[in-house]
Amino acid sequence: MTITRLPLLWPTPWLKYGMECCGVFAEGVQALEALRHKLVDLVLLDLHMPTMSGVDFLRHLKRQGRGAAVPAVLMLTCDDSDRALEETLGWGADGFLIKGTGIEALAHGIESVLAGGAALSPQLTRRLIRRNFRPPPPGLSQHPSLTEREQEILDYLGRGLAYHQIAEQEKISVETVKTHARRIFAKLGIHSRAEAVAGCWRQGGSVRG
Repeated sequence: MTITRLPLLWPTPWLKYGMECCGVFAEGVQALEALRHKLVDLVLLDLHMPTMSGVDFLRHLKRQGRGAAVPAVLMLTCDDSDRALEETLGWGADGFLIKGTGIEALAHGIESVLAGGAALSPQLTRRLIRRNFRPPPPGLSQHPSLTEREQEILDYLGRGLAYHQIAEQEKISVETVKTHARRIFAKLGIHSRAEAVAGCWRQGGSVRG
């Protein structure tokens, strides 16, 4: 597994976790250019960078990756504001961790994202629950545009299950789960598993539809 963009102050022995750092960039333009020429699995991204914000980076990355593989993006930042969380997840970030997260927890978050799950710092998860979880109005958890199977997969995603866990639960292949997820994201206008999780908490069990 490879990682492109690590915080400059984290000279971590990533090989211990079976990971390789293939690039460190102080600002987003350089990182985007590097990603045009190198296939990576995951980007660790700060929110506040010179010349380009993390949100702008996500926008460019999604446009740049149309029709091609786009790496997973895990936010690692000091800014834990609601706006930062909603904007980055809304633009397709696969997780959001607060700087100061221990190396073991960070490695676990990376593994979770790459396995198809979502990574959120515990304090952010608690905040989402306290502020946004409420019983949904009748019928809110159902989306007319989704098939029954897609609704089931969405419910699993909303509970934070990784693709392989959903596959085991439903006794289907991981690739089948991913296919369902891509169709769900397209129908609901969302970009990532993490956004699906956040949407489920916002609406008490469902993503906007």
